[in-house]
Amino acid sequence: MADATPEFTSDAAVAERTAKMGQRKKWLIRLAVAVVAIGLVYLIWYELVGRNHVSTDNAYVNAEVAQVTPLISAQATQVLVSDTQAVKRGDILVRLDPTNARIALAQAEADLADARRRFRQTAATNTSLAAQVQARGADIAQARAQL
Repeated sequence: MADATPEFTSDAAVAERTAKMGQRKKWLIRLAVAVVAIGLVYLIWYELVGRNHVSTDNAYVNAEVAQVTPLISAQATQVLVSDTQAVKRGDILVRLDPTNARIALAQAEADLADARRRFRQTAATNTSLAAQVQARGADIAQARAQL
């Protein structure tokens, strides 16, 4: 009989322990589900918003910075990028006023036409001078013949 009482007590303790373990298991499952849910919410936020947001604590950015220099000097008529926008090689950043370039092109075309005219004139003068050299050569030959 003395053995029956501890068994009864241990059965009650086992039942109580089992009930506590069941409650603990439920709370651990709830905690795990909450952690997974918070992780999923953070992952979704990061994919939609966080990945595209750039921030800095000290206002210094360790990124590639390039000096942009135009091939011609002109007034900017349109800026096609905004501040802190990421750009790639080949992207058009600024549209320049073509007036100065058109004037320079017209001047270059006029200079080319003038150079062609002077070349034709020089070629014609060269032909005329060559004929004069031949005539003077004939005069020299005639003068030698008379000596």
